[in-house]
Amino acid sequence: MTLVSIIVPTRNSEKTIEKCLQSLLRNEGPFEIVVVDDSEDQTPEIVSKYPVRLIKAKGKNISEARNIGITNTTGEIIAFTDDDCEVPAFWLSKARPLFRDEKVAAVGGPNLTPPGAEPREKYAGIALSSWFASGVSSARYSAKDDAAAREVDESKLITCNLFFRRDALKQVGLFNPSQIPCEENELMHRLRKEGYRLLYAPTLYVHHRRRAIFVPLAKQIHWYGIGRGLLTRRSPESLKIIHVMPSIFVVGLIGGLLTAPIDVTVRTIYFLTLLVYLTTLMMFSIRAVRQEKESPTGILFLMVAMFLIHMAYGVGFMKGLLFGSSS
Repeated sequence: MTLVSIIVPTRNSEKTIEKCLQSLLRNEGPFEIVVVDDSEDQTPEIVSKYPVRLIKAKGKNISEARNIGITNTTGEIIAFTDDDCEVPAFWLSKARPLFRDEKVAAVGGPNLTPPGAEPREKYAGIALSSWFASGVSSARYSAKDDAAAREVDESKLITCNLFFRRDALKQVGLFNPSQIPCEENELMHRLRKEGYRLLYAPTLYVHHRRRAIFVPLAKQIHWYGIGRGLLTRRSPESLKIIHVMPSIFVVGLIGGLLTAPIDVTVRTIYFLTLLVYLTTLMMFSIRAVRQEKESPTGILFLMVAMFLIHMAYGVGFMKGLLFGSSS
């Protein structure tokens, strides 16, 4: 059976790392777990209670930490998850067979909101799983129990639930330390350029804690937008129209607000467009509330959350694209 090296970067994770490790250890072997730690709390003491390796990586960014993990492991398959994730007991056994095709370089699946999450985190998860809020990346946050694994591009995969073939990484290189965030997207973009395949398996899920609505979620999405803008600046061929749509929305929203008082035609078009947007926003929010069987009061929460996702991502994308820095 193929050895899997599981890499878990940590930073001040004492509240979540124990459950993460316990869930990983429920899986069937052979596997090894390496925790790459940049913490100033009790994380090392907690990790020391479990049969895992701890590597200190003080002051390293997330790409550097993952690269340290890769170079200190030996598995043919390298698995990544986050320190605030919990994985099912079938996580490894479901992923291994998906690498039978030697051209498959990466395999991943969705990260789902944990059962029993508090309301502000739960609504953040519902918003992220909506196509209207997240576009093609909504697959990262929702699962279909009866769906088979399929080939995808990098936009549907995320490192909190991602497996790589080591030989493929040897060919294209590891994570780029200057591409933060969206470092996994940049790496998988290189893999696809070399002819490798990426697979998305809807049933290969993990549970991942959410940033609560509204400000924490907006900050996270702004950060994602910066990373995508930086990646677009470096690799223009990676751009899809859906990546730039939130920025167009932001520019149109602000520009229309400034010019609407000047011209009646502009004012009419602006408010009609805004009405269409708000109507669509409401329709998707109502649909999500019905699907999740939530209270009707959740419609307003989702409308605000999705609006903030569009605004935060749009501003972040422009920042990354124009200034080329995620610092």
